[in-house]
Amino acid sequence: MSASDLAPFVAAVLKDGIVANMKEEIDKLNSKLKSCNDERLLVQISMTGDDDDGGGGIRDDGSNSEQPDHYSHYYYASLKDGYYSGENKQYWKVKMIIHKTKNKNTANFFPLNLITKLEVRLGGTVVQRFDTNTLHGMCNVFDTDIDINKLEPQMCGIGFEPRTNYGDGPVACIEGRIGPMLYDNYINLDLLDINELIVLHETGKAQNFIITEIEFHISMISGCISLLTELGIIPGA
Repeated sequence: MSASDLAPFVAAVLKDGIVANMKEEIDKLNSKLKSCNDERLLVQISMTGDDDDGGGGIRDDGSNSEQPDHYSHYYYASLKDGYYSGENKQYWKVKMIIHKTKNKNTANFFPLNLITKLEVRLGGTVVQRFDTNTLHGMCNVFDTDIDINKLEPQMCGIGFEPRTNYGDGPVACIEGRIGPMLYDNYINLDLLDINELIVLHETGKAQNFIITEIEFHISMISGCISLLTELGIIPGA
């Protein structure tokens, strides 16, 4: 068999190798693109400075930083798992998931007195921080699951909203539960400022809070909404 006879077979082998290499490179690029998109759509809620590069908290190595009562975990979710809310679909709401670091014994809640240190990130970037001047709590109207006949303390619904004068961030509302507290104490609560919530903690009427959902103004996360549309998660116009 001459070299000319082998040429078609050699060409076919080379072609198959090139195609396989191209497919591998395309798969790698698609994987990187997916990772980038997932990162852009990542939502995180933690305490201000509660991360590994400084600030208050219990770090992954177990060492205490300036404020040892911070927890070394946070809440997270993806905008991909969200849905429209509001009468005019002006909000995008996402259910939050608790993330725990190496300390598996950490609880699923934060102490209520740390409510003044809420920090919200989108795509790894801080988009809004809250403190005693920028946040208030709304009770009663947020709870549809409370047992009005229960005599023991229970976790009760609450919504944390930016004050009107500080509504320049994308967060419309953070929903959760506070407690455990007696129904008789909860039913008398309505619109609270953060200092009043801290008093609940100091007097022992409600010690902890759990974050369940976060709601964003769609108009203020338009880039993320466009990406969700490109990915086919939100139907295009």
